[in-house]
Amino acid sequence: MDIDEMDIEEIEATAEINLSELGESFLQSFCKKAATSFFDKYGLISHQLNSYNFFIQHGLQDVFESFGDMLVEPSFDVIKKKDNDWRYATVKFGKVTVEKPTFFSDDKELEFLPWHARLQNMTYSARIKVNVQVEVFIKTVVKSDKFKTGQDEYVEKKILEVKKQDILIGSIPVMVKSVLCKTSEKGKENCRKGDCAFDQGGYFVIKGAEKVFIAQEQMCTKRLWISNSPWTVSFRSENKRNRFIVRLSENEKSEDYKKREKVLTVYFLSTEIPVWLLFFALGVSSDKEAMNLIAFDGDDASITNSLIASIHEADAVCEAFRCGNNALSYVEQQIKPWRAGFSRWGNERVYNGRSGEMMRSLIFMGPTFYQRLVHMSEDKVKFRNTGPVHPLTRQQVADRKRFGGIRFGEMERDCLIAHGASANLHERLFTLSDSSQMHICRKCKTYANVIERTPSSGRKIRGPYCRVCVSSDHVVRVYVPYGAKLLCQELFSMGITLNFDTKLC
Repeated sequence: MDIDEMDIEEIEATAEINLSELGESFLQSFCKKAATSFFDKYGLISHQLNSYNFFIQHGLQDVFESFGDMLVEPSFDVIKKKDNDWRYATVKFGKVTVEKPTFFSDDKELEFLPWHARLQNMTYSARIKVNVQVEVFIKTVVKSDKFKTGQDEYVEKKILEVKKQDILIGSIPVMVKSVLCKTSEKGKENCRKGDCAFDQGGYFVIKGAEKVFIAQEQMCTKRLWISNSPWTVSFRSENKRNRFIVRLSENEKSEDYKKREKVLTVYFLSTEIPVWLLFFALGVSSDKEAMNLIAFDGDDASITNSLIASIHEADAVCEAFRCGNNALSYVEQQIKPWRAGFSRWGNERVYNGRSGEMMRSLIFMGPTFYQRLVHMSEDKVKFRNTGPVHPLTRQQVADRKRFGGIRFGEMERDCLIAHGASANLHERLFTLSDSSQMHICRKCKTYANVIERTPSSGRKIRGPYCRVCVSSDHVVRVYVPYGAKLLCQELFSMGITLNFDTKLC
C-alpha cells in the first residue's frame, strides 16, 4: 500500500482499524516511508536552519528590546553650578534590520556569495542596522502645593531634544542556505557560478574556513540511571561531574559462601563505601531517619534482609560510626588515597582481561606504570617529519633516507602504484614534499596574485585578485607542486605569461 495513493476515505477507514490488526510489517513499512519522506523534504539539518532563521526574524529583535531604556548620566563639571545645566539622555533601541550579504570592490557594491568568502579568506556576514532613539532632557525642581500633593517640591523631566537614526551596530555571520543567504533564493543559477548543487547549508564561513555546529548528546545530570544487568543505580554530580554508583553486591566476609547476603555499597573514586555509612556521613542521626529516606516495600523480605545486612556491614567496617563524626572520618580516610584518580600506594583493583571479572585481591602498580599512563598517545602532537628540503625547489635532498625525510624513486613509485597505495603516494610525493597552491582566474586564464587592497568600504582586504579582469569573482584556488609554481613565476619575470585551463570538481 502506497501512502501517496491513499485518499481521504481510505485514511478514515484505516484510522478505525486497531493497530494490532494491521500487522508488524505494515507498521514498519509505514514508519520507514514516513521517515524517508520527512528527511527527503526537510533534510538532516533543517533544525539548524530553522533555529537560525527564527533568531534572525524574532530573537535578534528580542535581544535589543531586552536592554530597555538606558540612562546616560552626566559627569561632574565644576563650571555647571545650577541643576538646570546638567543634561541627561536615554537611549532606546528600536527596529532591527539585517541586510543581505554584500561586498564592496572598486566603489561598487557586489553580491557576496559563500564561495567568494572561501576564496578571499573572508567571513560570510551581514550588516546589522538598528533604529536608535536618543532623548535629551534636564531635571528641574518645581515647587508644588503641599496641601494637595503632600510635598513642597518635586523633580520634573523636561525634554530638550529627541533624535531617531539608523546606525550600523555590527555584523553577524550568515548561515549558508538561510533566509539571509542569497544561494537559497537562486538555486541552480548559483550552481553555475561555483556553488555545489548538493550543498544543504547549515554552516558558517569564518575567514575562509567552514564552521559547523556539532550536535552532542549529553546525559541529564539530575536523573538516576538504572540498569538491570547487573542491578546498578548511577547518579552524576552536577558540580564535580563525578559518577556515584550504588551497587547490590555480595558480602565477601560471610563465612558461608552459599548463604552470602546482599549489601548496598556506594562506588566512588575507586573505592566502595557501605551505604549506611554514607547516610551518617551526610548528617543522618539515627537508623530510623535513614529508613524513612528509603522508599521500599516493607513486606518484601529480600529488600529488608539487604538493608539489615547493609547495617551489619557498616558496623563491621567502622565501629561506632553513629557517634560524632566517625562516619565522615571513615569516608575521608577511604577517599583520600584516590583523590587524584589512582591509589597513592599503588594498590589498585583491576579486572581480568580474559574473563572480564574483577579480581578479589589488590594489584600493586609501580610508579613506572603511572608515568606511562600520563603520556598517552592522545596527549602528544602527531606529525610526520619531512626532513631537510632544498631551499629553491622545497623538495627533499638527494639522499634516500636522511633524518626522517624519504625520497622515492621510480621503482618505489611503481611498487606503490601496483599495490594500490595511491593515497600514500600522493601524501609522500606531494603533500609532504613540495605541496603548494596558486590562484587562477577562470575568465582570462592567468595567474592571480595575492595582494592587499582597499575597497570602497575602507577596510583593507588581503586575498587573490586578478589585475587583468580587475575583479576577484572568477578566481579559484588550485593545488600544484611548488616546482610548477616556481616555473610560472620565473617565466612571468621574463615576460612570458602562461594560460591555465581549470575545471571545477
